[in-house]
This record gives sequence, C-alpha cells and structure tokens, in this order.
Amino acid sequence: MYSIKSHLRAFFLITFVAVVSTALYAEMVIHFIDVDWGDSIFIETPCDSTILIDGGWDDHRGQRTVDYLKALGVERIDKAIATHQHADHVGGLILVYEDQDLEVDVTYDSGYNHDTSTAARYRDLAQEHSEFKVARAFDTLDLSCDDLEMTFIHPYEGAEGPIHYMNLVLKIEYKDFSALLTGDADKDVEESMLEDAQTAGYLP
Repeated sequence: MYSIKSHLRAFFLITFVAVVSTALYAEMVIHFIDVDWGDSIFIETPCDSTILIDGGWDDHRGQRTVDYLKALGVERIDKAIATHQHADHVGGLILVYEDQDLEVDVTYDSGYNHDTSTAARYRDLAQEHSEFKVARAFDTLDLSCDDLEMTFIHPYEGAEGPIHYMNLVLKIEYKDFSALLTGDADKDVEESMLEDAQTAGYLP
C-alpha cells in the first residue's frame, strides 16, 4: 500500500545534496531532488534565503518536490526559477503554487511561452501567486548575501530561438565555489554562451 512516509524515505535516499562551506563561512546547501525525468533543484543560501529551480512534472513526481520542501520545514521560497516551460520542469511548480502551505515571492521565467495547457497553467499560477519576471543575461538575484552571487548568463536580451535555446542558465558563485545550472540547455546554447562571453570580454 502506498504511504507518503515510505515514498519520502525512498526519494530521500536518492536525492543528492551538495553542501558548500568553508571554515570561516556559513553553508550553502544545494538539493538535487529526484523527480524522475526532469529537474528540481532547491538551494538554501548562507543568508537563509531559498531558491527553487524547476519542479518536475505535475503528478506524483512533481509532488516529490512539494513533499521534500515540507519535510525540510520550508514555508517560503524567495525565488522560483523556471528554466523553460516544458512539463517536466514547470509541472511541479504548479503544485508548489497550488499548495496553501508554500509561498513564493518572485518567479523568474525565460519569456518563451510554450503552447501547452501545462505551460499556460504554470504561467497563470506564477503570475497569481508571485511577482513574475522575465530574466535575461546579466540579471542578478537580489539575495543580500555577502560573497554569494547568482547571475543569469543566458539568454541575452533580444535572443530568439526554440524553447531549449531560450532556456535560462544560472551561474552561482560562492567564495571559491562556482556552478552553472543549465536546465535543458543544448549545444547551441553552449556555443552561444561562449560567443557572448568572448564578445563581452570574459574569455580571450
């Protein structure tokens, strides 16, 4: 018989948690939640702000995201990021917005409006339950946290292309740690980021 307790136990065991810290600085914890096919990443910053990037599907797989957040005692998500509007990324965000015990402050979106019922439902709920923003390269998350920066590096203003090309890419920098969270960015996005970085002078 299905029980939420056994379900939680199962995905706690297969959820990857990365803890970033130094002897002199507080922890940043990155949770990679298993939602089967798709993404769901939850970040606890050293300054107690929280970021949720994607949420998996709008079924039992996305419900894992909601259950996981509640098991951590999370009641407020400061920043939600939808890398793109495919169902395996924004479906679980629908469940987050619909849950009465979870509050979302700001949602960042790529601005590519995918023509599906799931994407439309996500957009409606994100705009109803949070401040809705379209992000572009060089936009930063206002975290008010020393030594921690989170910056979108794709897509650039004026970019056009299919849904995966318009996928949001987030760069995280905390002391000597850095990471790119890329959603479903493909080869074209990687090449574009390299070209844009060279143009901007970040790469030789």
